[in-house]
Amino acid sequence: MARYFEQQIAEAARMRAVLAPPRFFRASNLEQSADAYRKDWAHYLAVPGPAGAPLHVKRINVREFDG
Repeated sequence: MARYFEQQIAEAARMRAVLAPPRFFRASNLEQSADAYRKDWAHYLAVPGPAGAPLHVKRINVREFDG
C-alpha cells in the first residue's frame, strides 16, 4: 500500500509540472500560452473559422412592446 501511494505522489508531481498554469508575466507569454486555450475553446464551442462561408444573420421580431 505504501508503494502505491508513493507512486501516486510521484505521478501527481509529474502531472503538476505538465499541467502547471501558464505564466502571464509578459504580454508575449500571455498571447503564446492563451493561444492554445483559444483554439481548444473555439473547437469546443464549434466556432466557424474565418476562412469559412460568411455568416448571414437573420433578424426577426419576436414581440413588440407598447410604449
